[in-house]
Amino acid sequence: MRTEIKSSPYCEDLTTDWSKFNMSEKFFQLLPMFTASYEASIAGLTDSEGHSGQVAEQQMILHYLAASPAVKTVCETGFNYGHSSFNFLTANPNLKVNSFDLGIHEYSKTMAKFLPEVLDVGGIDGKRLTVR
Repeated sequence: MRTEIKSSPYCEDLTTDWSKFNMSEKFFQLLPMFTASYEASIAGLTDSEGHSGQVAEQQMILHYLAASPAVKTVCETGFNYGHSSFNFLTANPNLKVNSFDLGIHEYSKTMAKFLPEVLDVGGIDGKRLTVR
C-alpha cells in the first residue's frame, strides 16, 4: 500500500486522460528561442544523435513527472541538444538537473551554454543545471 502525496505523479496517472495536462507557460514562452538555438546548432550537420523533442508523448511525460513538487533533482545521461534539460527546467522552477555528457559534439556545448542564458539557472555548473 502506498502513501498518497498530493500533487505527486504516479505511473498510473500516465494512462489517464491527457486532456487535463499541458506543458507549462514557461515552456511555451521559451520554446521559440530554444528551437531557434537548436536549429542554428544543427545547421550544416549531416549526422547527429536523436533527442526527446522528437517524440511528443515523451516530452509530455517528462514534463509531467518533472512538474511534481516532490521532484527535487533529475540526473540524466546524455545532454545532447538539451531538450530534456529544457523540458525539466521549464516544468519545475525549483528543480536541479545534473546532466552527464561525453561532450564530443559541438552542438552539445553550444546548447549547454544557451540554456543558462535563457533559464537563469546559473551557468553550466550552476545552481540548477550542471552539465559534465
